[in-house]
Amino acid sequence: MAFVNNIVDPLSPPVRAALNSAGALLPLKSLRYGHLEELFKLARVDYLLPQQAVFDTEQGQADSIYLLSGTALVIDADGFEKNVGEQPLLEPLGHHQHNLQRVVAQTDVCVLRLPNEALQQHLARSQLTDYMLSEPDLLQSFDGDVELISTILSSNLFYKVPPINANCIIGKLQLKKVAAGERVIQQGDEGGGCYFIKSGEAQVLRSSEDAKAEQVVASISAGRCFGEDALIDKRPRNASVQFISEGELFYLDKQAFLSLFERVEAPEVAWPASQTDALKYVLVDVRSDAEYSLGHLPKAANLPLSVMAMKKRLLNKQQAYLFYCESGVRSGAAAHFLSQQGYNVAALQGGLRHQTDIPSLQAGSCYVLREGRAVETD
Repeated sequence: MAFVNNIVDPLSPPVRAALNSAGALLPLKSLRYGHLEELFKLARVDYLLPQQAVFDTEQGQADSIYLLSGTALVIDADGFEKNVGEQPLLEPLGHHQHNLQRVVAQTDVCVLRLPNEALQQHLARSQLTDYMLSEPDLLQSFDGDVELISTILSSNLFYKVPPINANCIIGKLQLKKVAAGERVIQQGDEGGGCYFIKSGEAQVLRSSEDAKAEQVVASISAGRCFGEDALIDKRPRNASVQFISEGELFYLDKQAFLSLFERVEAPEVAWPASQTDALKYVLVDVRSDAEYSLGHLPKAANLPLSVMAMKKRLLNKQQAYLFYCESGVRSGAAAHFLSQQGYNVAALQGGLRHQTDIPSLQAGSCYVLREGRAVETD
């Protein structure tokens, strides 16, 4: 898949090095590479000396912090202390530790910081890609062309659309053929839609008051979306795009594009106030199996969003289900999709991160769905 020709690496050397070693980190290992690289554009790598604060509650918990090297002391609100880093630590510091108070470097340390909100959005988009690639109705509409659908869902447009609306992109695309030399958009024009290149090569040209002629500022090819900035910013086109070969485009008109950003309400509920209310639901953890293994709600079955299209047959439409994830983004999307298909599902409002009254998470046990119910495996 080809995108814009890049000359300068958008990632600093320390962040690039962290990205190259991120394949073992949780939940980063479940991200498709394009989403991982996009996320790391927001990453920061810090080098700290002994006794410097890695984390303090006064700073808030806006980031997921990974200890890449060195050792640190983790202190909770009750004063309990724990040394970490002597063994490889694959999950973020204080993962699911709601009373985390402070983390202090014990030796020289290197830490990776990733914005929590962006991480959860990319996890949702990445796993929704897997979901949609295994959705029979979607595959049928594109004649089973998995590579084409994967290319569309890996485009820069997909990164901008709210995850819960992502499945709407495919159905709104219109296919157009383009001739060599054809100018698709003109600098200064009002944006009427955006385009996704299925095949062919094009040049991005820009003129200025100082330049006597247009300058080629980039080359783009299959997999690239363009023209969306004028729609988002409500400004005239800031460049022209002209094809230098024959090609094919998917076109998304302005109205269809803007509809992708409309707020969609997923069915959500707060954590049940009583044991009686809780018993109405079968708990389903829609995170990856690796995240589930680190800790999950008692008696919750694991049905990752990425495989839900294939395994939704394990659910019973007469049974009520409560989906949850870390932030509510993935579980909200899953609940939205399945409720439209007649399943009795709701998402835990705010996800695990914003709960104070839920039971402690458990590791070691594993539950699967059998006949619509959660059953512990041997």
